Amino acid sequence: MPDGGETGIANVTLTLTGTDDLGNAVNTTTTTAANGSYTFGTLRPGTYTINETQPAGFLDGRTRLARPAERRPTTCSATSC
Repeated sequence: MPDGGETGIANVTLTLTGTDDLGNAVNTTTTTAANGSYTFGTLRPGTYTINETQPAGFLDGRTRLARPAERRPTTCSATSC
């Protein structure tokens, strides 16, 4: 989650892994758009983890627990994650 004033980073590889509601293992990747946004397309409800591959030329930012308004659910539905 970017802090105020930060812009997104394009072409970052993100990997989603986890298990859908039917017990199937899920492992898929996507790349961020020019504004840093991304989507993994249609996912079944399930429990997933997203990891980034650190892009060249960027330092790894501070890791912190998101503020309550920024927190995303760990369980995804077919329309949101």
